[in-house]
Parts: sequence; structure tokens; C-alpha cells
Amino acid sequence: MAGHLPVLGVEAIAALCPHDGGLYVDATFGGGGYSRALLRVADCRVVALDCDPEAAFRAQDLLREEPEHFSFRLCNFKDWALELSGQDCQGVVFDLGVSSFQLDEGVRGFSFQRPGPLDMRMAKEGMSAADVVNTFSQEQLTEVIKFYGEERYAHRVASAIIKARKEKPLTTTDALAEVVRSCVPKQGMIDPATKTFQALRIFVNDELRNLQQALEGVETMLNQGPSTQIRVVTVAFHSLEDRIVKNWIRGVPAVQQERDAEDLTRADRSGLVWTVETNRVVVPSAEEIQRNPRSRSARLRAVTVSKASKPSQQIGSKLSFGSALTRNTTPKTGTSLGNGLPKVLSRKSSFDEEDSLTDKARRAHNIVLKNEGEEV
Repeated sequence: MAGHLPVLGVEAIAALCPHDGGLYVDATFGGGGYSRALLRVADCRVVALDCDPEAAFRAQDLLREEPEHFSFRLCNFKDWALELSGQDCQGVVFDLGVSSFQLDEGVRGFSFQRPGPLDMRMAKEGMSAADVVNTFSQEQLTEVIKFYGEERYAHRVASAIIKARKEKPLTTTDALAEVVRSCVPKQGMIDPATKTFQALRIFVNDELRNLQQALEGVETMLNQGPSTQIRVVTVAFHSLEDRIVKNWIRGVPAVQQERDAEDLTRADRSGLVWTVETNRVVVPSAEEIQRNPRSRSARLRAVTVSKASKPSQQIGSKLSFGSALTRNTTPKTGTSLGNGLPKVLSRKSSFDEEDSLTDKARRAHNIVLKNEGEEV
């Protein structure tokens, strides 16, 4: 796995700013690209998490190479704060969504481009995509595909699925993709099945709720542990994930939970300060997109959450061009769509602007990632 290059790997490590003696969390290990990069640029400790049993096998090499500095936990990234409870953590990186390894293995059932069983379970347990497709009502399927896939033809797709499964259960990726392509017009280079497959994967793995819980874990770590400030870096690949991150930074709960009125003011009571480290969302360079087309939709955001009223610009920080956000207003809440489907609030803001890192950050890359010319 030494050759695995994570999406926005250079930018993510520069934003995380690892320093000697620090403890960092690679919350979504995948192929281990971020973990290796962290260990390469600083004499630090890295705790990696992943719910996929196959990721545990990929972590074995790094465990042998760095037994004193690296450890791996087989668990969902939503539980990272629980796993690190009581430890002084300086940073965490979340590489969201499905990994290239999962997409490339047809037997996992994540991709419509490879024949295989209609599975999509990252942890290899629980309800599969086939279970959803073959047991949900047309109304439920429409809601899942419309919300999680942002598919304008969701009703049409759900109707076609119901019709097709009456003749034969849909149990393979090829079978489902064929049904979707039969009723959704192709637009540009995007396969018509893309949004439906995305919707099923997110729903099956409860990805949005897990993300919200993982982000709230940052506040748990600061309020209940020895950490004084934590740098948080997220790499999202679609608007639903990215919106949750933006709303969390602003103090807007992304998912409506069963909370009483007092609990809704948790951001006010926390006494924490959010310092945005990326003035604009960071996107892959043209060179990276050419090298790895899957990176084209990636969006990176970085924020430092601190107990201090005026967070220090130093935790090994080379990116000190962020702006502080103190949560001192009652957060607005979302609403429920029913059947456990969350509605995420969307608001226009300066965070929606897209750009690469500034020249200042680029210079930071050369400092942070200098290691005899090696590429992360």
C-alpha cells in the first residue's frame, strides 16, 4: 500500500500541520495514504480507524513498519472520539465516502461499472442494497433516491425498480444499472445510474448521520478530554457531505435529532471557538484530476476547534490565514422527511467559493512535505 495516493493528500497534510510528538487520527483509513503521509512528515503517533475488515488487512504492513507510532482500530469513523477518549489529540482527518479499493472490487457491489452482487455494505454487515431495492415500497425508494442521490428522476427510477423486481429480484449491480439507465436520460459523460447508486450506498451505510456524529465528537474530545485544540480536515465528494461540514462549522445542526430545547443551545454552552483554516474550499488541481479522475468532485475544508477564547495560530500551523468563528447565537435546526431520512439545511455563504490553496499555503506544502523529494 506504499504507493497509494489519497485524494488531495498534499493539501490535507498541509492543512492538518502535523508536528513532532502529536497524536493524529486517520478516521477513514482506506488504503492508508494519509496515515503514511502523517508518519512521514512528523515524528508523531497515528491512530487509524476503518469499519471495513479488508482495511484491517491493508493496515498490517504499516503496523509492522511503525509499531511504536501506528495503531489501527476496526470501527466506524463516527466512534473516533469514543475510541480516543481521554487522549490528547491534535488533529483528525476524514476522507469521506467510498474508497477506491471498494469501488474496484466488483464483489463489494459498490460500482455499476463492475459486475457483482448488489451489496454496498462497508462493514459487510446489516442491510444490503439488494435488501433495499427488493423490499422497500415505491414511496420509500423514491424518498431514498431523491434525497441521498439528489436524483430529479427518483420517482421514475423507483417505479421502474418496482416493475422490474416483480419479474425477478434485482440482486446484481448490472441488473440495477440496466433498470436505471432505461428510465433516466444520459446527461454529458455522467452515467445515468450514478445518482441512484450513490443514494443506495449512503443510505445503506448511514453515511450522513455517521458524519454528523463524527463531527460532534470533536466537541466531545475538547469538552471531556485533555485536548485544548483540534485541527479538523474533511475531504467530501458530494454536496450532502460538504453541506453537513459547512453547517457544523457555522453551528447549524445538519440533522434534526430528538433533542429538547436546552440541548439545541449546546454550541453556545460549549465555549469553543472555530477558526476556519481554508478561506475557500480547496479543490484538486488540474494535474491531480488528470492523474485521478475520481478526485474531480473532492472538496477539502479545514478548521481548528479550540477551548481558548483566542485560539493560537500555532499547533505546527503553517496555514494561519483563517478567520475565527465564535458560536454565540442559537443554531437553526433542520426538519425530518420521515422514515429516518434527514433534511440538510443549505445556505449560501463565502464557503461556497471554490479555489486551490493560496500561494502562502503552497509554500507551506514545500516546508511540511519536504522529505527528500518524495510524493505523498
